[in-house]
Amino acid sequence: MRRLTLLTRLVLLTGLLLGTLAVSNFLSNRALSSNADTLAAEAAWVSSLTDAGDAASAFGDLKYWLTDLAVSLLMRSETNAELARIELDDALTRLEPRDAATVAQVRAELDTMVALSLQAVDAYTDQQRVLGNSLTAKARTHIGSIDARLDALVDRLETQALEQGRQAVATGERAVALSGGMLIGATALGLLLTAWVLQSIRRPLRALDVAMNALTRGELDAPLPEPADDEPGRMVRTLGLFRDSLLERDRLRSPGRTPLTHPVLSRPAWPRAAGASCAVISVPWRALRCGSHRPARHRRHRPKPGAPALRESRCDGCSWWRA
Repeated sequence: MRRLTLLTRLVLLTGLLLGTLAVSNFLSNRALSSNADTLAAEAAWVSSLTDAGDAASAFGDLKYWLTDLAVSLLMRSETNAELARIELDDALTRLEPRDAATVAQVRAELDTMVALSLQAVDAYTDQQRVLGNSLTAKARTHIGSIDARLDALVDRLETQALEQGRQAVATGERAVALSGGMLIGATALGLLLTAWVLQSIRRPLRALDVAMNALTRGELDAPLPEPADDEPGRMVRTLGLFRDSLLERDRLRSPGRTPLTHPVLSRPAWPRAAGASCAVISVPWRALRCGSHRPARHRRHRPKPGAPALRESRCDGCSWWRA
């Protein structure tokens, strides 16, 4: 991590957080998609259950109008029976994808039952009541078989619809749990990554601050942090150059070396010329080390009576005087 720059660390942190968010959204969307598929399957089973109920209702109407036709021999009953047969056929057509075998058996039983019922009506019309009753009894046998098959189909579809409903609820609960878990996990991971990156930035900056405070106090032997290939590392190297320059200055100031300051600063007091009214110092102009020394002004001191007059020059760059 110390080999990465601060910008790289921040970009890496942002990328990791965005990646975590993307993974969390992907898993949540997949769970929601699975829940949507389960709900769609439940809706399909409920629709099939409704079709089975419609088939049972239409078959009940068909039974009623065929029985009424055998008793009353009215055209209205025959028309209503035909309409009920059409509704029943439509319902069976919608149920065929769910249970083709049962639908085929019901259709076969239905055709036989309708044929026997119409033959019974013809027998009653011809005043053959015994034959009509016999045909009606045979038709009722098929009616019972059709009722049983339709009831069994309704029960199976209802069971499937309930099972799909339970699966939809379970899938929704898993989606909610997964979403909550991903939110907590992503938050925790984001906090850990943020703390890790911030610590990798804060630690070298704090060590650099300690070293700078030590140099400010004059502790030139204080250790510097280990420089890295990042911005704090470059600051550490710059601080090391600054410390080396201070050490070199102290070395040049050591005994036996030419001091970096003017030699007159080490004198404890300024001598006073004999008979002069002010303190002056006689220093050769070439001895001054300040490159900006130029005579700023000349003033003549008023000596005491009988003392020689002195001439002074002052440098604008410092407070030194030359007599």
